[in-house]
Amino acid sequence: MAFSAGLTLSDLNDYISPSQACIKPVEVKKKSDQSSAITVDNRTGDYYEVALDGTETKLETASITLNDCLACSGCITSAESVLIAMQSHQEVWNVLQANQTAKSQGQWDQVKHIVVSVSPQTYASFAAKYGLGIEQTAQRITAALKQLGVDHVFDTSFARDLSLLKIGQEFVDRFQTKQSSGGASSNDNPLPMLASACPGWVCYAEKTHGSLLPHISHTRSPQQMMGALVKDYFYRRHLSPEQSGTSIPWTPERIYHVCIMPCYDKKLEASREDFQLADDPQTKEVDCVISTSELEVLFSQCQISFPQLPEAPLDTLFTKIEADPTPGEQGARLARAAGTSSGGYLEYVMAYAAHRLFGLDSVVPGTVEGASSPLIRVKTVRNADFREVTLVLPDGSVGLRFAAVYGFRNIQTLVRKIKLGRCPYQFVEIMACPSGCINGGGQIRALTEPIPDTVGPMSPKEWVNLCEATYKSLPVQDPTANSPLASIIQDWFGDQGLASEQARSRLETQYRAVTDTPTTSAVVEGW
Repeated sequence: MAFSAGLTLSDLNDYISPSQACIKPVEVKKKSDQSSAITVDNRTGDYYEVALDGTETKLETASITLNDCLACSGCITSAESVLIAMQSHQEVWNVLQANQTAKSQGQWDQVKHIVVSVSPQTYASFAAKYGLGIEQTAQRITAALKQLGVDHVFDTSFARDLSLLKIGQEFVDRFQTKQSSGGASSNDNPLPMLASACPGWVCYAEKTHGSLLPHISHTRSPQQMMGALVKDYFYRRHLSPEQSGTSIPWTPERIYHVCIMPCYDKKLEASREDFQLADDPQTKEVDCVISTSELEVLFSQCQISFPQLPEAPLDTLFTKIEADPTPGEQGARLARAAGTSSGGYLEYVMAYAAHRLFGLDSVVPGTVEGASSPLIRVKTVRNADFREVTLVLPDGSVGLRFAAVYGFRNIQTLVRKIKLGRCPYQFVEIMACPSGCINGGGQIRALTEPIPDTVGPMSPKEWVNLCEATYKSLPVQDPTANSPLASIIQDWFGDQGLASEQARSRLETQYRAVTDTPTTSAVVEGW
């Protein structure tokens, strides 16, 4: 059985570990015939090349950045595990400390406005471990971060609503384009359309399946939607010069934006050149990404006891709050999109397309999750991580057929179907991790020892199920009911909203096939 280049049977265990030596290609430069020697300055540790005439030339230190990993065809995923120091909790701690020092010394031009965006999977992981509700967990994480000097704590579920609204429109546009062309898919935006929220999947496609890139949605992931919200909209609308407290105005460069995510691959995503400011390429929309488990390490390093934290009010500007809370409940309540903890892309796109393409209002987000509509058929294809969802029209014909595909084993099956022209789906929600984002590599792992008064030890499967159930304890709210987001879209993009050219420029991205670099591998150089 043949598999795609870059993957072998031994790789198909859903975790592709990094090589012992990074295989980032090393360009071998021709050397002059003139003999020379290498010396080391013991005081500084610098290396120098000394020519015969005694001239010393300081040698450059070899380094590899996360952006280099994106441009290298050597690894598929998990490249960031050998580069984790590039974006880590220690880097966040260093920025927080430097900020406090700058404030105490009155160096206001060095002070940064620190924003942290937290994923709902992070909240669910902490909540499951400590036996708390998600609102309590969010309030305690907010309290801890603000104790450390963070200015704002936002919820990436808010940005995910923006991703859902955008991807729904994108799918309908592609579907209608195919219909208008007599059933032939456009070469630029063909069907099936593949979800773009998982950077592990996107990185894999760019490095091993370049022909599939036109199928991937151009809609940004929630992390990068939040990047645009913070460094563009938030900066322009909420950080006036007066708010800096000095005569020195805020700039996007002085906003330090951290995202706390369930997945290490999100570090790579934040490093993509597409997610740097157009008018300032040195400034990234997301400056640093740390995982859920790294946040826990940061709290431990700062001697913060999570069970003893107070519950601070949530920052509601970019936080998904239930529009109509249950009567009698106190305070704002967080909400989620319908569907699994991986984002609800299949749920929302199915409901939106059923309405826009077939005029069916009975199929709403939550219909698939609850199997509450006679028009929806849900089928497990291979295993729990490969589900097929079919929309059956009132006349009995099939209107749409979607799939949710999690884990590299199942992704390989899907890839073969697409390449052979045998894929029956119009849209696929793809996630690289088995069980989806709630089981991301950066999440808190299954407990091996009991925590007093909370939960006891459990298997990895039991732990993932508990985290998923904790996530689903949040009330469901359709993205179209997010009135604060609707107001922002109107204010940001005008009457055309997400259909405007400005919205496409700010909220979409592109993909590029990564080809082999014809230079010598670092592994070969080591021989």
